[in-house]
Amino acid sequence: MSDTTIQIVTLVALCVLAGSAIAMVVYVIQLRRNNRTVREHDRLWRDRLYTCPSCGALMVQGWAQLGRGIVWAQRRRGRPGGLSSIGDTLPNTQSMHLRMASNMAWRCPKCALVLIDHKKMVN
Repeated sequence: MSDTTIQIVTLVALCVLAGSAIAMVVYVIQLRRNNRTVREHDRLWRDRLYTCPSCGALMVQGWAQLGRGIVWAQRRRGRPGGLSSIGDTLPNTQSMHLRMASNMAWRCPKCALVLIDHKKMVN
């Protein structure tokens, strides 16, 4: 290869890399805007007692840390595939903070059911 060809290939590769980095930054900014995070406070739990829909027992209050978010699909559409993207996650289930935000959750230990509030995340 000639020096000119190597320079052109290098320049194209750098442009693609820079474009990818810019796209990733824009995507992270958009994700952070679309995910509502609030500070932890006792009033968040006020009047938030739930009973298990299966056995009727009072569910235990706690936290769910979801990491990459919840990918959810209606039953009639089929299960989400392994190639589901970050954009397929439910709102407020994907934390982009250094200290991971969590979702308020309620669990029935007997029935192994979990209820997750994804109106907001708590940091």
